[in-house]
Amino acid sequence: MVLALMGVFTAMFTTSIVQVHQATNQTDALANAQTELHIAFGRLDAQVRYASWIRPPAENTRYRYVEFLGRQPATEQPRCVRLVLDRSTGQLYGTDWAPGGSPGDRRQLALNVVVDSTPVFEVQQPGTQPFASASPMPPGASYAPDFQRLRIRLATLVGTGANSGTAAVDVTFSAVNTSRTTVPGPECTEGRPTP
Repeated sequence: MVLALMGVFTAMFTTSIVQVHQATNQTDALANAQTELHIAFGRLDAQVRYASWIRPPAENTRYRYVEFLGRQPATEQPRCVRLVLDRSTGQLYGTDWAPGGSPGDRRQLALNVVVDSTPVFEVQQPGTQPFASASPMPPGASYAPDFQRLRIRLATLVGTGANSGTAAVDVTFSAVNTSRTTVPGPECTEGRPTP
């Protein structure tokens, strides 16, 4: 009888330990994925911040993408940048190149992106209010920045089976070198993704 009771308690204890271990693994995987996305987007912030313009997002049956003209940090030379979501593989990647040249190698930004109807890329034009103000505004006043902004919203699947979860990111980058008169140039159309 004592052995049977000990067997039941041991089974319950072991099950509890396994569940705690699985929950810890899931939490760690989500935290790591979130950290990797924030590091990748931190690098992207510098590119968008000094962009001369951001072109409205485009898509075809397989790809969603956005293009902008930035600057090479070391040389200050213009650089085309394209961010692409491959809907068939769930991969978000970036590529850059000198205007008139060919797009360079892909830099992976995120894997296992959840592909749904949510727009991944949104370009907010100068003079538009991107969100409601957190504090009361005087009558007739509004917060409307005078530069373009690039919003990226995505969720990535992390882990497998019982340890799976979703890491979500919603980041808005500001292109402070743009203004209300900014118009995208003819550059940066080389090598666009085709279905």
